[in-house]
Amino acid sequence: MKKTFKYRCYPSEKQVKRLSMQMFLAKTIYNQLLEEAKKRYREKHETLSNFDMNNLVKKIKEEQPVYKKVYSQVLQNVSDRLSKVEH
Repeated sequence: MKKTFKYRCYPSEKQVKRLSMQMFLAKTIYNQLLEEAKKRYREKHETLSNFDMNNLVKKIKEEQPVYKKVYSQVLQNVSDRLSKVEH
Protein backbone atom coordinates (compact mmCIF):
# COMPACT_ATOMS: atom_id res chain seq x y z
CA MET A 1 0.00 0.00 0.00
CA LYS A 2 1.33 3.41 -0.98
CA LYS A 3 0.85 6.33 1.31
CA THR A 4 0.87 9.90 0.21
CA PHE A 5 1.03 13.04 2.21
CA LYS A 6 -0.31 16.40 1.19
CA TYR A 7 0.98 19.55 2.77
CA ARG A 8 -0.39 22.98 2.36
CA CYS A 9 1.94 25.90 2.69
CA TYR A 10 1.09 29.45 3.47
CA PRO A 11 3.87 31.60 2.09
CA SER A 12 4.30 35.16 3.24
CA GLU A 13 3.76 38.03 0.81
CA LYS A 14 7.51 38.36 0.38
CA GLN A 15 7.81 34.66 -0.48
CA VAL A 16 4.90 34.86 -2.93
CA LYS A 17 6.55 37.79 -4.72
CA ARG A 18 9.87 35.98 -4.88
CA LEU A 19 8.29 32.78 -6.20
CA SER A 20 6.34 34.75 -8.80
CA MET A 21 9.52 36.49 -9.94
CA GLN A 22 11.36 33.16 -10.17
CA MET A 23 8.57 31.64 -12.26
CA PHE A 24 8.42 34.70 -14.52
CA LEU A 25 12.19 34.60 -15.13
CA ALA A 26 12.11 30.84 -15.82
CA LYS A 27 9.30 31.37 -18.32
CA THR A 28 11.15 34.25 -19.95
CA ILE A 29 14.41 32.35 -20.35
CA TYR A 30 12.51 29.36 -21.74
CA ASN A 31 11.03 31.62 -24.41
CA GLN A 32 14.43 33.17 -25.16
CA LEU A 33 16.03 29.74 -25.57
CA LEU A 34 13.16 28.55 -27.75
CA GLU A 35 13.46 31.62 -29.97
CA GLU A 36 17.21 31.11 -30.29
CA ALA A 37 16.70 27.43 -31.17
CA LYS A 38 14.16 28.33 -33.85
CA LYS A 39 16.44 31.04 -35.24
CA ARG A 40 19.42 28.66 -35.42
CA TYR A 41 17.31 26.05 -37.20
CA ARG A 42 15.93 28.57 -39.71
CA GLU A 43 19.37 30.00 -40.51
CA LYS A 44 21.66 26.97 -40.31
CA HIS A 45 19.35 23.92 -40.15
CA GLU A 46 21.07 22.94 -36.89
CA THR A 47 19.57 22.20 -33.50
CA LEU A 48 20.88 23.61 -30.25
CA SER A 49 22.37 20.98 -27.97
CA ASN A 50 21.85 21.02 -24.24
CA PHE A 51 25.46 22.20 -23.89
CA ASP A 52 24.78 25.11 -26.28
CA MET A 53 21.66 26.07 -24.35
CA ASN A 54 23.50 26.04 -21.02
CA ASN A 55 26.19 28.27 -22.51
CA LEU A 56 23.47 30.57 -23.77
CA VAL A 57 21.94 30.67 -20.28
CA LYS A 58 25.34 31.64 -18.90
CA LYS A 59 25.66 34.43 -21.47
CA ILE A 60 22.14 35.71 -20.72
CA LYS A 61 22.91 35.76 -16.97
CA GLU A 62 26.01 37.86 -17.63
CA GLU A 63 24.13 40.32 -19.86
CA GLN A 64 21.00 40.55 -17.70
CA PRO A 65 21.85 40.56 -13.98
CA VAL A 66 18.22 40.01 -12.97
CA TYR A 67 18.71 36.30 -13.79
CA LYS A 68 21.30 36.04 -11.02
CA LYS A 69 18.35 35.96 -8.61
CA VAL A 70 17.44 32.52 -9.98
CA TYR A 71 19.45 29.46 -8.94
CA SER A 72 21.63 28.19 -11.77
CA GLN A 73 20.22 24.66 -11.43
CA VAL A 74 16.72 25.99 -12.10
CA LEU A 75 17.86 27.64 -15.33
CA GLN A 76 19.71 24.50 -16.36
CA ASN A 77 16.54 22.49 -15.77
CA VAL A 78 14.71 24.87 -18.09
CA SER A 79 17.27 24.24 -20.83
CA ASP A 80 17.11 20.46 -20.15
CA ARG A 81 13.34 20.46 -20.57
CA LEU A 82 13.59 22.44 -23.78
CA SER A 83 16.30 20.20 -25.24
CA LYS A 84 14.15 17.13 -24.54
CA VAL A 85 11.22 18.72 -26.36
CA GLU A 86 13.40 19.77 -29.29
CA HIS A 87 14.63 16.25 -29.99
